[in-house]
Amino acid sequence: LLALTGLTVVGQIYIPIPILTEINQYFNGDKNMAGWVSSAFSIGYSAGFLLSGPLSDSLGRRLVMLTGFTFFLFFTILVGFCSDFNQLLALRVLQGFAASCYPPVILAYLNENLPSTLKSRAISFMSLGFLTASIIAQLYAIKLSHYGFNAIELTLVPVYLASILLIYIVVCEEKIVRGENNQAGKHHKTTLFDIYRKIPGILFEKNLKWLYFSTLCTLSALVAFYIMMDKSYGEKFAMMDIAPLTTRLIVLPVMFLSLLAPRIIQKTGAISLVRWSFFVAAAGLILASVTVSWGSAWGLLFASVIFIGGRAFSVPSLVGAIGALAEQQYRGTAISLYTFVLFVGASIGPLIAHLLLMLNYSLSLLILAFIAGLPALLTLFIRN
Repeated sequence: LLALTGLTVVGQIYIPIPILTEINQYFNGDKNMAGWVSSAFSIGYSAGFLLSGPLSDSLGRRLVMLTGFTFFLFFTILVGFCSDFNQLLALRVLQGFAASCYPPVILAYLNENLPSTLKSRAISFMSLGFLTASIIAQLYAIKLSHYGFNAIELTLVPVYLASILLIYIVVCEEKIVRGENNQAGKHHKTTLFDIYRKIPGILFEKNLKWLYFSTLCTLSALVAFYIMMDKSYGEKFAMMDIAPLTTRLIVLPVMFLSLLAPRIIQKTGAISLVRWSFFVAAAGLILASVTVSWGSAWGLLFASVIFIGGRAFSVPSLVGAIGALAEQQYRGTAISLYTFVLFVGASIGPLIAHLLLMLNYSLSLLILAFIAGLPALLTLFIRN
């Protein structure tokens, strides 16, 4: 249920994408401006990670999730009744900012409060929710597109209300762990100033810095891959009656491989799985380059399955590795930084795609394979 909640939250990024025409018609704007309905949420969402994690380290995970989710529900209702486009963009930024209270904080909470036998499995379920949101949210929007964007938002209000009740019932008050496990056994509360002062040290810590760089490459390569595929092979897919959404649906089953991550981590360790997941993703892109040089559209789709298969393992393994290496009292901040860096990567994905589209498509896929595979080599620098 917590994973499904994560899916509905992250899905807000993707809901507007397939219904930009409907948004344009309702708000009397142009299609390019309608795209900002998704971007506005992403801006607030990414910025909020820099506050939600440190706040949860200082004030507690449960309090931050409940407070943030209440505001998220409130702004979703306002979005549902909004009729002015500029107001809509402002509300979407606030909606995204409030939504940031959930993904990194629940990951930190599960990392701290579940026994080791369940921890990896829970994080895998959460990661699966975040991954599949990109597909399921778009399908949901297409299904209800004739009702309009505002109505789609209002249909999610009962879901978010149920999510608040779920958090209230399921998430327990923490046994204060942030900074109190000192030798004297006395309570010592970590302040926000202490946490923010620690952020540069967390980002550039000798081991974590390699994982954060790997995180930056995760969604940047994925977003760039699909933009490049739509631009370079969109017409060919259309001639074969393959819709753009079909190119995403074909990889949806592979995303469930993330549920196998806990067993692999138990046998090989999180760092090893991070390394191999990036190798597999790079191999998928190399195969994509080869099939494109042969002019095979179905070969490209098959290669995309291998690429996404690698990504399915990289998301839970990165969370597990960062959670294990970060100091306990700053774990929420460390995982929030991971989520922030992840979506910074997603935001630079279109820029990477734009630059690579200037090149031959097969060559651009090889360069993207290097970007996707470089983190696998960098993890070799991680030392215990």
